[in-house]
Amino acid sequence: MSKHICVTVDGSPLSLHALPVAGAIAEPGDVVELVTAVDPVPPFPVPGYAEAAARWVEKRHEEVKPLLGDVSCEVRSTYLERAARGLRDFLEETCPDVLVLATHG
Repeated sequence: MSKHICVTVDGSPLSLHALPVAGAIAEPGDVVELVTAVDPVPPFPVPGYAEAAARWVEKRHEEVKPLLGDVSCEVRSTYLERAARGLRDFLEETCPDVLVLATHG
């Protein structure tokens, strides 16, 4: 049975330690979803901010995918707004089988 593996990546070097773990448990047919949430900043309108953040997340996910190792499964990239609420809502909606994240001691 295939698994949906969600990996949170916040842009910090520490968060990248979750990727090899996710890669090690991923099997053919699984889906590994890299998820990054960006809080909306600043409190006034900045034209193009959300689009630029989404492009940065997509680029960053492409850069870190090799850290998953040699996986033969689908790898998705997801950009969320509002770190805590966005991640909570995403997890409730998608119900991944496994959530892999690095601790931020």
